[in-house]
Amino acid sequence: MSLSVVPRKRVRVPKKIHHVTFRLQEIDKVFDLIEQNREKLINGVLLFNKERGKIPITKQEAEEILKQVLAYSKSRNLDPVLVLAVIWQESGFSPKVRNGPNYGLMQINRPAHLRNLIAAGIKTKQELLDIANNVSFGTAILDDCLHRYGLRDGIAAYNGGPKKRHYESTQNYAKEVMMRYHTMIDILSH
Repeated sequence: MSLSVVPRKRVRVPKKIHHVTFRLQEIDKVFDLIEQNREKLINGVLLFNKERGKIPITKQEAEEILKQVLAYSKSRNLDPVLVLAVIWQESGFSPKVRNGPNYGLMQINRPAHLRNLIAAGIKTKQELLDIANNVSFGTAILDDCLHRYGLRDGIAAYNGGPKKRHYESTQNYAKEVMMRYHTMIDILSH
């Protein structure tokens, strides 16, 4: 399922906002790095879930999370390690976690996105907890935020919405995501 949260013309993101992540033309290298170190990353996801997750996951669930992240990151030309870092920060890799109005791996705010969720065929709370549905919709939101606001502000907007992207709390969230990003890159590189 492909979803565009807000209809917009696809534009190439300026290189300067990707100073910490890989440039768009290097994303294929990230996918290759993940494929070469898949088992290491799966074990990392399990460890991160044990450390931070509210609900423990199985190896099979970790593999499914990685599969969906890779598929939707590739379709949106997103850095999959960035998507994994957001998931780690949001839910600790627990697909069934709920926090107030926020659901699943990417902690989608259901009331805020209800119209677009229904348009995407995700009508129930249970459907939003599905790994594929949650990653599909969450990566669409993240992609939109990154294209609109750049890397740091895009991550902050994903967390608090566009109007709160300059708040200290959302900027701190962006810093946390980037620290998690670097941890995962270190795992993949060693």
